[in-house]
Amino acid sequence: MREGIIAINSEGQITTINQTAIKTLGLPTDTDLTGQPIEQLLPDSAMLEVLASGEPQFDNEVWLKGKNLIVNRLPLHQGDTITGVVSSFRRKDELDQVSKKLSRIQQYADSLRSQAHEYSNKLHTIAGLIQINAKEEALALIGQETQDHQELIHLLVASVPDPILAGCLLGKYNRARELSLRLNIDPESQMADLPEDLPRDQLVSILGNLIDNALEATRSHRGWRRGETVHDGSGK
Repeated sequence: MREGIIAINSEGQITTINQTAIKTLGLPTDTDLTGQPIEQLLPDSAMLEVLASGEPQFDNEVWLKGKNLIVNRLPLHQGDTITGVVSSFRRKDELDQVSKKLSRIQQYADSLRSQAHEYSNKLHTIAGLIQINAKEEALALIGQETQDHQELIHLLVASVPDPILAGCLLGKYNRARELSLRLNIDPESQMADLPEDLPRDQLVSILGNLIDNALEATRSHRGWRRGETVHDGSGK
């Protein structure tokens, strides 16, 4: 199991402890820890509080043995009697990594959804123009769409070498169009030479949130009109 597991009985003695818990907490591996009092092994543990109160504790963030952990503590019942407590925990940084991955996947999904919606509308418009025999207008719309998209892609390739950031901006551009807004990226701006130790997922999250807030604020503004422009200067 990836989670550390520790269980105690009604006397506060350890009945179960798995290898993940031993490794995470830096406990001795050459000693049988079962039967030892939990307060002797982990003086800062709150398992005895749960044993006394019978109240479970969920997703508590604690520092234990120099580690930042997310801990759940549940009382064990036999009828109306509390017979012990079981605690499960995992390092917070591991959970943060999972959360960041999920956030990035959500951003990619939103980007793809926006693109699919945008191009679906364009295809329906082009199909309608062809059906009414407005072929010149259909060709003009296709040409304009291709030109605008290619210009944006060329700008992003030249100004934002990091593909993750470029993908984020392209997705937000399509999202703005879906909302009948225009996200303008200053052609003189650039986002190059980023520090290697700067986490890209955090930067994408910050940039994406800023643009999303700008889009929502523009939509909700009292004077908002369809086709209004949102200027993004975060890439300067």
